[in-house]
Amino acid sequence: MRSEIERLTRELAAMTADRDYWYTKATYTPEEIAEMYRRASMGLDENGAWLWPDSVRTTR
Repeated sequence: MRSEIERLTRELAAMTADRDYWYTKATYTPEEIAEMYRRASMGLDENGAWLWPDSVRTTR
């Protein structure tokens, strides 16, 4: 039973990642995606506010 739960959890994670990938591709231009990755690599959210390492926003 535990192995089945672990398998389903992995499958759900893979499906979620796939959904997020295609949503991003369908919604944003390649330039916007590149800008989001650039900001994320610097620790910024979508509005330019800094994020703590655990992804908690520094502003409300």
